[in-house]
Amino acid sequence: MKVWIGYGSEHSSNLKLIGRFQTEEAAKAAEQLFERLRDRVYADLDAETYDGDQDSPPDLSDEIAELLRELKLYSVGPADVENFAYDHSVRREGADFVLTTDENNIGGFVKILVDVDAKIEIFSLHSHTDNGERKDES
Repeated sequence: MKVWIGYGSEHSSNLKLIGRFQTEEAAKAAEQLFERLRDRVYADLDAETYDGDQDSPPDLSDEIAELLRELKLYSVGPADVENFAYDHSVRREGADFVLTTDENNIGGFVKILVDVDAKIEIFSLHSHTDNGERKDES
């Protein structure tokens, strides 16, 4: 008998991304940017103009493409926008922007944080505490 061992992403990554900014205003602007992108992707999902369940990233809707130009996010493409269709949460803690997600695909989030000049810290909450300290392995 053969046992098939496959690889997939059927588990929770439990990632935390922290974007550290020079000012609280910059962190707030990043939070608003993420909210605008999330809202646009959700609106496209509701209108069925964006299908995040395809095997390959779908084309950007005209509205998302226009929003990316308005926000000057030129490095972000369809696969990056797809990150916003997945469950994630954002919040601000002073000059820090905090994003948590169970997804492993975070390239779009990272690109945007780099584009808005954040210093980024990424870690798994499986092996680190909420403040980023390594959990005791004993």
